[in-house]
Parts: sequence; C-alpha cells; structure tokens
Amino acid sequence: MNKTIINKVAIKITLNIAMLALVGFMAILLTNIPMNLDFTRVNGKLVSNMDFSLYQKNVIESVNMLVSGKYLGQVVYGRGQMVKEIMTIALRRSMTLFFISLILAILLGIPKGIFDSRRNKKHSNIKLLQTLIPLSVPDVLTISLIQLFGLYLYKNKFTVLGVGPILYMGFDHWSQSIYPIIALSLVPAAYIARITATSIESVYHRDYILAARGKGCSEMRIILNHTMRDVFADLIASFSTIASMMFSSLFIVERIFYYPGITFELLGLYGNPSADGSTTIAYLTLAVSLAIIYFALYTMLEITKQILIPKLKN
Repeated sequence: MNKTIINKVAIKITLNIAMLALVGFMAILLTNIPMNLDFTRVNGKLVSNMDFSLYQKNVIESVNMLVSGKYLGQVVYGRGQMVKEIMTIALRRSMTLFFISLILAILLGIPKGIFDSRRNKKHSNIKLLQTLIPLSVPDVLTISLIQLFGLYLYKNKFTVLGVGPILYMGFDHWSQSIYPIIALSLVPAAYIARITATSIESVYHRDYILAARGKGCSEMRIILNHTMRDVFADLIASFSTIASMMFSSLFIVERIFYYPGITFELLGLYGNPSADGSTTIAYLTLAVSLAIIYFALYTMLEITKQILIPKLKN
C-alpha cells in the first residue's frame, strides 16, 4: 500500500469513528430525556419541567455504563432476559438475514445486469424497465407486496419441494425467513444489476473489446475476460452505498414481517418505558450496538474500496 492509500484509509477511519461517537452520544442524549417532558409559558418564556442537573448526571452515568458494559447485565422488565441475551439473539438473526440477502442480491444482480446491458438493442428498454421499477418504487410498497404474495401462497397452501405452506410473518421456523430475505435483497439486486449493466456498456465499444470480438471471441468470454474487472471495481465502489440501503430497509422488513431481529426489538422497546428503566437501557444498548456494527461494516467496505479499486483499475 502506498502512502496516498494509507492516508485515505486513515482519514476514512477517523471520520467514521467521529461519526459513530456523535451518533452514540446523540442516542444517549435522546434516550435520557424524560417521557413526561413538558413546557409551560412563564412571563412570556418557555420553561421545561426537566431538571437539567439530573439530566446531565443521567447522561454521564449512561456513558460510563455503556463504556464499562454494565448495561449488558441488566435484566429487562417483563422479558426475564438480560440485555446481552436479547442483543445476542437479535443481532444473530439480523446479521444472518442481512448477509444472506446481500449474497442473494449479488447472485441475482450480476447475471441480470449482464442480461440488461445494451450489447445488442433487442428489448433493451424492456430489460432496463425491469430493473428500474424496483428502484423507483418505495421500499415499503415493495416489501408489502412481497408479504401479500406470501399471504396468497399461504392461503392457497402452496409448497415447494415439500416445504410449506410458509407462514408470511414471525420466526417459528427457518422457512419464515425466506420472505424477509427476498424482500431485503430485491432492491439491492436491482441496484447491482444497474451498476453491472452500466459498467459493461461503458467499456463494450473500446478497442480491446472490438479486437477480441474480431478474433472470434464469444460474447460470454468477452464479458468474463474483459469487462468483469471493471464491473467488480464499480461494485466494490458501491458496496458501502448498498450496505446503507440494506440497513435502512432492515427496519421496514423486520417490522412488516414481524421478524425478531435487532431493529424489531428496537422498535418494540421504543416508547415502552418500565418502572426500573430497564427497557430504556436495553433500547440504548441495542441502538449503540447497531450503530457500531453499521459503522464498522461501512468502514471496512470503504477501506476495501481504497485498497482494491486501484489494483483492479490497473
């Protein structure tokens, strides 16, 4: 690695750590605001009922408890589980869903992008439209349509290879993760397909491609040997965006399908304070943990981009 790449990587890591610290601190500030916060007008000025000295003390205590890991041992009211147990199970489910969906998106997106690329003009607009529709439709609508399709199959007792009928919500059986995986991978697959098609089209009329075609190389050999290097470079450059897209969709997918991952747990804990404050503690711990995972993955993808793209381009 040359000095320029090292400097870029160091800047990316520093910026992402700073952003993570800011997001974590904002989460601590927001979760420590009392639920009964109110404002009244006194002598023309708005006055809150919050004790700011107590608020400051609670914020400092939350920071110390999170850093020390003491919050992980807190038993959550009404659940009978410690925060670390809830977090471990929920994270395992969410990350399994996330990475399987990412792999499926890649496996679907690259072949679809090769098929969509305008190497010949036949039906090119129709193929392009098939990719653009999932990208232009709101995520909520796309995910809801997949669930409705799952509901239709379940009502009609549809089975595949002896598996089914598959319930369209919940997580009592591994098969119930099929619809969330499809829902989470659909938009990234369309995005990857568009990147692949655009990358192939950008190089397909260059001299070395024309020379390979003139020597009698098949279309598939030209794609595999001469264009996929550019495709991989463009995909690696876009993986951080794809990961961000999937993290945002994870909230919608888990909530709509009642898939008990970390974002589902977060939404369930939000706004349900317990007398001992354990649900607020669990919410804060899960939120910070999700932020750490997101920024760690994002940083890793950015570092990979800085290291691999120059090699692929050369």
